[in-house]
Amino acid sequence: MPRRTVVAVLLLVAAIAGGTALSCSHRAPPRTIFLVSIDTLRPERLGVYGNTPDVSPRIDELAKQSVVFDQALANSPYTLPSHMTMLTGLDPVAHGVKRDGDVLSSRVTTLAEQLRSSGFECGAFTDGGFVSAGYGFSQGFHVFDDKRDNREEGAVNGFKRILPRATAWLDSHSDDDLFLFVHTFDVHAPYQSGDPDVHTRFRERPVQDSPQDYELFRLGFMYQHQLLKIDQYDRIGELLNDYDSGVNEADTGVGALVDWLSAHGRLEDALVIVVSDHGESFADHGIHIGHGIGLTDDEIHIPLVMKLPRAEAAGRRIPGPVDLTDLAPTVLDVFGLPPVAEMQGESMLGLLRGRSR
Repeated sequence: MPRRTVVAVLLLVAAIAGGTALSCSHRAPPRTIFLVSIDTLRPERLGVYGNTPDVSPRIDELAKQSVVFDQALANSPYTLPSHMTMLTGLDPVAHGVKRDGDVLSSRVTTLAEQLRSSGFECGAFTDGGFVSAGYGFSQGFHVFDDKRDNREEGAVNGFKRILPRATAWLDSHSDDDLFLFVHTFDVHAPYQSGDPDVHTRFRERPVQDSPQDYELFRLGFMYQHQLLKIDQYDRIGELLNDYDSGVNEADTGVGALVDWLSAHGRLEDALVIVVSDHGESFADHGIHIGHGIGLTDDEIHIPLVMKLPRAEAAGRRIPGPVDLTDLAPTVLDVFGLPPVAEMQGESMLGLLRGRSR
């Protein structure tokens, strides 16, 4: 081969190699979606919605980089239909999973299925119960872990059980596009079932008398409230201290997930959503303590904190109403993915970018 030809070939090879290296060094960062549902969480029990700063310092810190929605609403005051709405963009009448025994139709395209078809590794780690594979929640996920420990003495559930499994899965896919869904009962009754050390700390807070204290005495005779150990409280303030201790445990778990993102250089470009499926009534209307029977704010007003990639619109508060049908369309819209035609919700990005709803 003539020397001139050899030189030309070598230059061409070098150019191709250099171009490949350049394209690799400028490869887009992996896409990341963390959706965390803290079951039974009333907004005002978070610091960012008005509670004392010792309860949820990690979520409050995340909120500084996020958009906070002041009027986010659940489409049901009950765990099963609300979570199915969250993951399908359909209201409970449309998705049909409203009570025990219902199973999601395979004809419904879930958020996980749409993300999976777009190249995401999809993993879910839940506290079981009404967020279990048997209802169709696993549809679209590569991994769906709902193996709640037996309720014997010393059983570990909530974030303490979920975190090691979730982070192990994340570590095994640290370079992939990721969709992580986490659901936890840390805040759910019985409120005494959390970490004893956290309970001790929160039980030291002073308790004020409340007009609802009498309701505790009356409701203590109801079987459901005995089952949830509500009859062990004399004052609403004591109950709220235990409830806040559960919020604090969930907050620590959220912080651990944010720390994983930071340690792997993925936080800046990540979409992180902290939300709940419904609230909790503390005898607000003299009816009950718990959830599942009322459509008043105490049961359907929920927190929604959304950290967008590159902290877009950080610090903004959105006063207008949104609901859980809007969640899945928003996730897809953030990453420019095709919408699912049957989803009933609307992307919330329009609210952040000046578009009318």
